[in-house]
Amino acid sequence: MIAFVKWLFLLSFPCILCHLYWRFVRPLIFVPKWLKTPRVTLITGASSGLGYAMAIQYARISQILLLFGRDAARLGKLRMECLSISPTLEIELVECDTRNSVLIKERIHKFDEKYNGIDLVIANAGIASGPATLSFEQNARLVTEVNTIGTMNTVLPAIEAFERRGRGQLVLVASIAGLLGVPVFPFYSASKAGLIALAEGLRARLIRTQIRISVVVPGFMETPMIKGRRYIWTLSAPAAARRVIEGAARDDGMICFPRRMGVPIFFWRLLPNWAKDAVAFLIGQRLVEFVG
Repeated sequence: MIAFVKWLFLLSFPCILCHLYWRFVRPLIFVPKWLKTPRVTLITGASSGLGYAMAIQYARISQILLLFGRDAARLGKLRMECLSISPTLEIELVECDTRNSVLIKERIHKFDEKYNGIDLVIANAGIASGPATLSFEQNARLVTEVNTIGTMNTVLPAIEAFERRGRGQLVLVASIAGLLGVPVFPFYSASKAGLIALAEGLRARLIRTQIRISVVVPGFMETPMIKGRRYIWTLSAPAAARRVIEGAARDDGMICFPRRMGVPIFFWRLLPNWAKDAVAFLIGQRLVEFVG
């Protein structure tokens, strides 16, 4: 037993040192200042949920906020809240759907020229499901279009703008559902898994440049997306927004929270296929009916 504990310590000690370095030392020495205090911040899906909460948090940090959303009234309310925090803050509101690639590209390029560069783009817009009146196929297509195509419409012009300027930070908002297939929302899981893979690929592709890529992998949050449903380990939108801002400021490749959800997901990924099928057989349909 003593020998086992000794080997466990020897194996875990380097991991602990690496974690401490990456979490505390690296941000102080190697992360540029503009990542910690972005001058110009663009957020899609800002009219509700996590996007709304992040806009309020960035009102304390940034000088210019570019807020994209579908609800004009909510965007107007958000503007007033942000100005109450920072009266000198400059705010641009864009009422749009991220599936409109022409409009998104035109606005990003316009703001990039107007403000001499955008420091941070947060591709947050997304949905878990469409209206209850939609069929399974219609809902699947809508979720895929908004979460995948809509995000791509934000990512491509943002990368173009960053490459012209030589620097910038892109944050994609995925979900912990992207790490495992959820029977309730299989197409939502698929769309968010795609965003995780996209962020990892872009980060590796651009690692030698000053373009930084991060992906947010949140668990359940108290947002309109899960309104009326109760889940374990739910985080408030302001608390989740703080986690995103802290992770982005450290240039974390993956910003995952709450951490306690990572443990069951890690062991779930290790299960053999027959065990996953057994669990799905026992509770999968019940979950669908419960959320349904």
